[in-house]
Amino acid sequence: MAQMVENVIAHSRLEEGRARMQPRPIALGTLLEECRPDLERRAGVHPLTIETDAVKDIAVLADPAAVGQILVNLIENAAKYAPGPITLRAQVHHRTARLHVRDQGHPSGAMQRSRLPRRTSPLSTARPRLQSRAVSWLKVLVFVALIAAAYLLSRHRATPSMVPQGEVQVGADHELEFRAETVAIPGGRRFHLSSRNGVVDLVLLDAKGAGRFAFGDGRFEQRTAEPGAGFVSDVAAWLDKSTPPRKPGRLATFLFSYVRLGATDGWEANKLFLRFGAREAEVYLNVAPDGKRVRLLEKHQDYAADLLAVLAIAVRDGIPPRRSTSSDKHMASDEPLFARPTSLTAQGRLHDGVWSTTGFVGIIDNRRVVHWASPGAEPTTVGTSIGIVTALAPAPRSTRIAAVVVHPKRDGSYSSEDPTELVIFMPGNEPRTLLRSEVEFKLMSHASVVWSPDGTRLAVSAPGGKKVPRKSHVRVIDARSAEVLQSTEKALDLEPVLWSAKGLTLVRRDFVGADILESHYSWDPEHGVPKKLPALKGVSSPDGRFLVGAEGQGVLVVWGPDGSRRYASQSEEDRAVVSSLSEFPIVWCGPHHVVLGTDDPVVLDLNTLTVRLLFPARAWTLVAASPDGDNVLCLSPDGEAHWGSTKK
Repeated sequence: MAQMVENVIAHSRLEEGRARMQPRPIALGTLLEECRPDLERRAGVHPLTIETDAVKDIAVLADPAAVGQILVNLIENAAKYAPGPITLRAQVHHRTARLHVRDQGHPSGAMQRSRLPRRTSPLSTARPRLQSRAVSWLKVLVFVALIAAAYLLSRHRATPSMVPQGEVQVGADHELEFRAETVAIPGGRRFHLSSRNGVVDLVLLDAKGAGRFAFGDGRFEQRTAEPGAGFVSDVAAWLDKSTPPRKPGRLATFLFSYVRLGATDGWEANKLFLRFGAREAEVYLNVAPDGKRVRLLEKHQDYAADLLAVLAIAVRDGIPPRRSTSSDKHMASDEPLFARPTSLTAQGRLHDGVWSTTGFVGIIDNRRVVHWASPGAEPTTVGTSIGIVTALAPAPRSTRIAAVVVHPKRDGSYSSEDPTELVIFMPGNEPRTLLRSEVEFKLMSHASVVWSPDGTRLAVSAPGGKKVPRKSHVRVIDARSAEVLQSTEKALDLEPVLWSAKGLTLVRRDFVGADILESHYSWDPEHGVPKKLPALKGVSSPDGRFLVGAEGQGVLVVWGPDGSRRYASQSEEDRAVVSSLSEFPIVWCGPHHVVLGTDDPVVLDLNTLTVRLLFPARAWTLVAASPDGDNVLCLSPDGEAHWGSTKK
């Protein structure tokens, strides 16, 4: 599991344009042979066949390290979740090199596409990422593989010097072409696209980024619904899908992101990332040299339904109205819980944060740890690191902060091979190192770190190093002397989640069918070994009054002082979020509020089973909430950090 969250980090860098790739011409057969030793090691006891004869002389433009990492992930996945032999086959089709990893499947259907988790903004997933290392990996792997496909572009049996720069090529039956009028605007281009039955206006702002991959923003600027309706119907016919039913809404500028992949024969290749709420899709968009033709490419059935749904919102129906007491019987009030957030004084970009017993602690510009004693107060700097700070853990009733610090070997990116250490930050003092990665204990950037109630010890988890790469064990460390006091067995594969007066609570996560099964253990580090706890039906609330679990069809079950009750939302987005609770940690806003939704989140009050809008407008993001739920740190739609408070 150790590499999974590193893929999440790589995914975030790709989104933000911070990833640095180094593609170079190389024979595909040579590239695969260079990867063979590492792939055979990752396959373990599973026989691995690598078929390269048909493509060994094909020249491709690729970053060998990036392609190798993707193949390692695929082979590890096949080795872990499917029995029998594994085959890696390379093929060339329509000037595109394709790599296929094939295994024997999983009898329980553990890798069903419909259950793969969805990505959200890096900040909105910061805390769940630290709590559940496995859940985001598969989706990110698909994303990275699709991006990397743009590197594997070959023509015919050419020498490396003849490799083209990178249009994504697919068969003619996978293309949908539009007539286009292209106009230059300040900072970008506007495309007026005409299909057989419809018209849409699309803007691509100039992409930015070093190297061939450049990242940018775009928008649909549709003003009338009927031309957009014809456009959606034409895309539906191309995808062999029914046109989505019309829904009430208001047409407005619809934002998305994209990556420019390069060009071949003058055609410019881009990939669009479209998202609204729980729905997201990816599609290639190519522009002709003269700007008079534009094509959608790659008829990918995995994204077809979501692509149509998002396009319908963007160019036909518009943004649906926000929930209200008149439209949703579960709404307790039309006023948001955090109605008037105020700007945060940060003097830099906020990357992550947690609430402590003394206020809020955040990471500014990846390297500076700051502390706010109360909302609206000026922050104080706790410490500054020469490395990248992750995994914050404030000490109880103290201004000391434990954190994992990564020291990248290469500028602009970091990986699991980089030196990593567990550090204590204290106001007025230099950061103090407690633990460094070693052969038998490979500390990772996403390691779980918790303090003892008296603040004298820390528990930290990490994989077992090269000999046992997938098994995590927990070490208990003296916060003063840095002495390792106790350790669990690696075979248990545990990580700490809570340290109370009764001892440590540890968790083990296993894939069972299409779900992730959590097993909890109790451990008194000074007396004995971890003991498995009885299975829970759900997740306990912070104050212990409620137990929350999910049933089929998006029904939330709440066990509390008055027995069990069920919450069945009318919202499609709520149902999608509830259905994913078996894969993702529950997000709490105080002791009895559960956060639901992604585009326009609401909070469910477990006492009343009623909901409230969380923020004053759509697209706000929750970063962290105080233990009592009265204060939150959030991001506005433009990415600026704000405080929110329930107090008038």
